Amino acid sequence: MTGKIKDILSKFNFGNLSIPFLSIMILPFFLLVFYTNPGTDDFNASENVVINGFVKSQYTLYQYWSGRFFSNITTSLNPLILRSFLLYKITIFVLMVSFLAVLIFFIFDIFRNSLTSNNKYLIALSVFFLYLCSMPSTAQGFYWFVSVMIYQLSLILILLFIIFYIRLTNSESLRQRNLYTFITAILSISIAGSNEIALVLILTSVFLLMIKSFYMRSKFKWSILIIFVLTIAASYFVISAPGNTARSELYSENHLFVKSVILSFKDLSEILIHWIFLTPLIPVTLILTPVFFIIFSKPNINTKLFSGNPFITFAIYLIFLFISLFIFYWITGKPPYNRTLNFIYFIFLIGWFYNVIVITGFFKIKFNVELKSLPGIVYILAIIVISFLLIRKSNIRTAYADLLRGTASKYNTELIDRYNFIKESKSDTWGIDELVNIPRTIFVADITSDPKAMCNIFYSQYFGKNSITLKNK
Repeated sequence: MTGKIKDILSKFNFGNLSIPFLSIMILPFFLLVFYTNPGTDDFNASENVVINGFVKSQYTLYQYWSGRFFSNITTSLNPLILRSFLLYKITIFVLMVSFLAVLIFFIFDIFRNSLTSNNKYLIALSVFFLYLCSMPSTAQGFYWFVSVMIYQLSLILILLFIIFYIRLTNSESLRQRNLYTFITAILSISIAGSNEIALVLILTSVFLLMIKSFYMRSKFKWSILIIFVLTIAASYFVISAPGNTARSELYSENHLFVKSVILSFKDLSEILIHWIFLTPLIPVTLILTPVFFIIFSKPNINTKLFSGNPFITFAIYLIFLFISLFIFYWITGKPPYNRTLNFIYFIFLIGWFYNVIVITGFFKIKFNVELKSLPGIVYILAIIVISFLLIRKSNIRTAYADLLRGTASKYNTELIDRYNFIKESKSDTWGIDELVNIPRTIFVADITSDPKAMCNIFYSQYFGKNSITLKNK
């Protein structure tokens, strides 16, 4: 009997089950989009444009709030400008689909001739699964337009930058080189204008790439120099914004170097322990390892991307994660918000798998190690561990609970009733009830009982009322 079980396990293709399993795990997040509703900052962003006009609103933001010129533009394109909650939901859905589509495009482009389409989908869905499963806040990640424009869109741009930079370095004709230089430069400028962490990461990356290109005497060095100069110009435009000074006054303990370094090291050690050992990362990595070995069995023009020294690449990886935390502490003096940690977590995931592939290549090339598949029992144990972590505590468990228990649907109904009640009311001053149903997967924030709070002011302006507040208990 034992021999038959081993024989079945050895012949069973777990990869055939992985993609359906991962698809089922991420499905509720797409379905929950249709129950999402604007966060308080969405009303702020839309009313700023409605009241001041698009051009003046950009000037106001740059002068009095932030130099993030690209995200200032994108957040101002809020669907609420058109007074449509349905359009808001559709936009959020399109953005989530776009994130996954670009991630798949990224994986397919990197491993274009090294892996089968099935394995490419497996890697892309695994990364997306891990991101949704353990990101610090799904609500602030994919269900809040303002946050999506500042952080998730910048991640999309980073993936596209990597794709087109690789195409630039692999281009043969001058026409291709010029085209990819232009696209990569636009992406780099846009990333720099998205948020401060993205700015520092792209500026540091382009600088290192430029140094390497000149050291290697690459024929693309002048293209990379142009990209670097334009990235510096965009970064200066962000940093020199008067709004940064006004905004920094909100943080009394910012710009403290030693404190920022200490807290960044502390946070880095804590999040690494959590993200590596308390999420499904290790069992998923284990399942993907045989796939990574295939990459070096069919070397192509992109295989050289993973030929670095694993000690150096891992050190750079840790430095980038540290910088991401340090920048936030330096600017605010506070721990990163969940929306910021979402951004850092995705950088962590991409860097993690890059280093795993580099290590795989190191053992494959240097020691001729082969790993075509894992024993069936290893797959079974990995699936058991993943299932335990999902059941114990995960965003996926919460998403299914919000969906199947009807919490998200009731939340959406509550807000639709509230919106209709406010619109139909002839009174200019309203005290409304607190929400009863709070789906943690998609809920960001509500207004307060303080009529002078900015979220209440813009909320009231959106509905054409003098004052809307929550009732005091």
